[in-house]
Amino acid sequence: MITSIGEGSSMSGQTNQKSSESTLISASDTARMAAEQKMHDEWNRRTVRVVASAARDVDDCRMLLSILGLSEDIARAARTRQPNSSPKKSARPRAHAAA
Repeated sequence: MITSIGEGSSMSGQTNQKSSESTLISASDTARMAAEQKMHDEWNRRTVRVVASAARDVDDCRMLLSILGLSEDIARAARTRQPNSSPKKSARPRAHAAA
């Protein structure tokens, strides 16, 4: 059993990160966890925006976010951080009909 960082073989696909059981975490697990965290952050951001748009005032928004288990820190992050948006498609020029 591997109990410390750096004892794993390079062929094992394991990185130098440890799980709570003191075993190394594979690169694919690390990538999956990072992707899940990114998705979770995006869901939180969208949730905060929907709640804020539906709330009557700031106190109502705070109460609703609290009910959902979202802290004010998450709300602040959602307000300041914008998602990585892809460039918008430009409108195609319309063909003018000949007179």
